[in-house]
Amino acid sequence: MNKVFLTELSIAGEPIVGKLDPMGLNNRTVESWILAMDCPNLPIWNVIKEDTTYDMIAYVVIPKGIEQSKYLVSEHPDLMQNLKSKFSKVYVIQEGEIGYYSHRSVTEQVWWYSQLYYCDRLYVHNEYDTKYFKGLFPDLDIRVIRTMMSTSALDENKFLPKEERAIICGPMTFDYLGFHQAIIAQELGCPIDIPPMGRDRMPKDSYDMAAASGVNYLEYNIWTDWMYNLSKYKYAYMMSLGTAAGSFALNCGYLGIPCIGNIHQNTQRLCFPDLSVEAHDLKKAKELAKNLRNNEEFYVNCSEKAKMLYEKHFSESSYIEQWKRIKQSI
Repeated sequence: MNKVFLTELSIAGEPIVGKLDPMGLNNRTVESWILAMDCPNLPIWNVIKEDTTYDMIAYVVIPKGIEQSKYLVSEHPDLMQNLKSKFSKVYVIQEGEIGYYSHRSVTEQVWWYSQLYYCDRLYVHNEYDTKYFKGLFPDLDIRVIRTMMSTSALDENKFLPKEERAIICGPMTFDYLGFHQAIIAQELGCPIDIPPMGRDRMPKDSYDMAAASGVNYLEYNIWTDWMYNLSKYKYAYMMSLGTAAGSFALNCGYLGIPCIGNIHQNTQRLCFPDLSVEAHDLKKAKELAKNLRNNEEFYVNCSEKAKMLYEKHFSESSYIEQWKRIKQSI
């Protein structure tokens, strides 16, 4: 049966309709899934307003921006029923960490729960996540599908020489634990940078307090530029509480940047088995950082192993094989 993705994707504000460009410079996580599945994309905003029906399976990535969520709750409280009346099957793919909607109003949390309750299947990124969602939806068909990224647009000649710098996965919020990560990263004795992840949840004084916190905030870049800039870092941290697609550890694995992080995140655990700890085990994280800094053999081993394990578990061919196995099991 034919399949299609329903997402909020756009280029320069214009919704993407049809096939994506594999050489696109901003092919982040969702774009990579669509490319690997060789599916067209339809703007979810258009689909929910039209009366067209499709003899297709719809893979839905529910928009989660603050204003987008408010709009959907207000104008489309029956989003999932709407989509199920138009497609043969409606499968939701997790995008964002588990419990993401806990940051929102109770009205939005109820809306989010209702959408997943009525979908035909849910795809999650981590074995750890299945326990969470099975508790909420015991009768729902839940499958684990590891994430991937499309590297076609990357030019390895643009990767940068390594610098004595560390980067942590996100800002100083509860879910990213950026403040705690910045403190333990000081063990390395080098500059510490933070990318603009979760910008809508950053404390308002983040930039004002950057120097006092011992960190530097990076500017937002298109994905290819992000990867070229990331390639210069010698160390990385992903000690965040939430588990999601794990693109930060995935990017680090591809580039061979040793990343200390949450063991319940598939990308972290599989690419960095020697650097994965419980998210609250800051003591162990500091010990690992010290070992990376002082033991060159350990550092090189973690770096080379990460690149090998990335190819094994998260390459495009591996991702496609996962879908084949899921299809066969069904």
